[in-house]
Amino acid sequence: MPSRHFVFWGRNLDNHSVLKVRKNRMNLHHYLKTTLFFYFLFGILPNCGSTTLKFLRLQDLAIHASDIVTATVAGRQSFWDDSNRGVWTRTLLQVGESLKGHTKTGQILTLLQRGGTLPERDLAQIDGGSVDLSPGETVLLFLQSLPNDTYRPYGLCQGIFFIDQKGEHKAYRKINGVNIIGAESAEGIDRRLFTDSLPYRQLVDAVTEQLKKNPEPKKRSADMKISN
Repeated sequence: MPSRHFVFWGRNLDNHSVLKVRKNRMNLHHYLKTTLFFYFLFGILPNCGSTTLKFLRLQDLAIHASDIVTATVAGRQSFWDDSNRGVWTRTLLQVGESLKGHTKTGQILTLLQRGGTLPERDLAQIDGGSVDLSPGETVLLFLQSLPNDTYRPYGLCQGIFFIDQKGEHKAYRKINGVNIIGAESAEGIDRRLFTDSLPYRQLVDAVTEQLKKNPEPKKRSADMKISN
């Protein structure tokens, strides 16, 4: 069996720590034991190499995001960054509804997140705070603009809501494995969004209300250069 590399990235607020694990020519039995070991390790030690984020209220997301859109995932591709910062994933999103910013319905946006899989290099990088998006999924995104007409999720996983296409079209987040400081004090809609789900239209109405209260939000951008 060829050598495989798994890289786990954890974030402590703005800092990064890396744990690199290499599996060399292991038989199936050894591979399964090793895999189960790491699931157990990261399950019982959530603070070891994990991501720690400050809790963001819906108001924070609505005010500080440069763009807020509902979009469908059109495709994705992972690549190795030329500056050797690791694996990144580029996701293409087709805008369905724009709540804030200069995006238009039908426009294709490019979303960048750290982490991904490169089969040709036999390499996988798991990054705390990033969210796996699959083609065909519908999401509500709070975005932060980057150079070269690209975006990243504002607040990482806190800025991505999946929209269930059945029933009430519930909106929910996937934040498993991430430590969020201050979430225990959340109240009202913020607590519900953190612990449960919310009908999509109700979430949109809440975001719209926040934007009305703050008609001139502060714009934020990141000085980040990504190449492939």
